[in-house]
Amino acid sequence: MRNYSTNYEDYQEYILSYKIENKEIIIKLATNELYVIPYTKENERIVIAMMERQAKNIKEVPIEIIRRNIAFVGASLSLSLIAFMKYIAVGNFITLFAIIMFGSLTILSTSTAIQNIIRNKDIKKFRYFLKNKKELNINAKKTKNLNISKKAEREIQKQNNITPININNIDSYSLKDLKKIRENIEQIIDGEIKEENVKVLELEKSSK
Repeated sequence: MRNYSTNYEDYQEYILSYKIENKEIIIKLATNELYVIPYTKENERIVIAMMERQAKNIKEVPIEIIRRNIAFVGASLSLSLIAFMKYIAVGNFITLFAIIMFGSLTILSTSTAIQNIIRNKDIKKFRYFLKNKKELNINAKKTKNLNISKKAEREIQKQNNITPININNIDSYSLKDLKKIRENIEQIIDGEIKEENVKVLELEKSSK
């Protein structure tokens, strides 16, 4: 998961991901440090719970701020173009400085707007996952080739545990993938129930 820590103390302990190797859990922190603990199911459960708590506590960026970010991008880009045209016409140091200044502001404001948009998309995905994580992992491996992204399909199939969709690999799935997987699973369950009902009816008929 991405780093959405809110302060320095949080940043020092923020978990981005983990992997299991040689009976150890290797935890990658936001600081890029690796923290190693012995592998046990309980230790892994604790790590997952910490990551899910991180996801649950991310604060959404208000849409008004994002709109202001985008408006600022447009304004700074316009000023950069004006300064550039002035530099072509006049060619002095002041207009060159203006190009650099407004160009830097455009880059910074664009980066901020993109980060805020991605953050809010991640929050929606995390909320959906946390609300539906049990349902998402029922028959998840049967959802291959059913209109989910290739990246998501590969991630599901390579997982050997009973929860192929989890907070540790959530970046491999889009919100659209998760919704489609849930929809596919419901169709699979409905099909299995209908098939079972047909078998029961056939059994009842044969016993008469």
